[in-house]
Amino acid sequence: GDEDVALQQQVLEQVETEKASLAAESAREAALQRELQQEQRSLDRRRFDLLLEHLEAVRAVLPEAEAAQAELLSAELEQSEAARHELMRRWAWDTRGRPKRPAGEEKEGEGEAAAKAAAATQKESKKARERASDEDRDASSRPAG
Repeated sequence: GDEDVALQQQVLEQVETEKASLAAESAREAALQRELQQEQRSLDRRRFDLLLEHLEAVRAVLPEAEAAQAELLSAELEQSEAARHELMRRWAWDTRGRPKRPAGEEKEGEGEAAAKAAAATQKESKKARERASDEDRDASSRPAG
């Protein structure tokens, strides 16, 4: 009778309290997840900027580098470029680390600029590798002195 109704009421209240607690926990978890993602984006943005600086520095010294150095610098250039492209893909950034506009909203020539920059990097790396193999060939064709 009355005891059963009271017990049932008590169990229902406990269930409601537990549901509210779970909902609050879930909301806290979602807030922490958003905060973590914002922090990761911020860190990735800083890394992206550093990768850009690194690429520019390597490109600046590449023309003066000797064969062995040029080959190492080319490999570094490719690794930095790959890391940068991974961040661009992860966060939908353009070549300068800015959020991409939805398709069709690109400023005229932006896509071309990115393609040209990527092509220039590949071209520089190829030249450096060719220079390295030319110098290796020249060195091996000289008589040992």
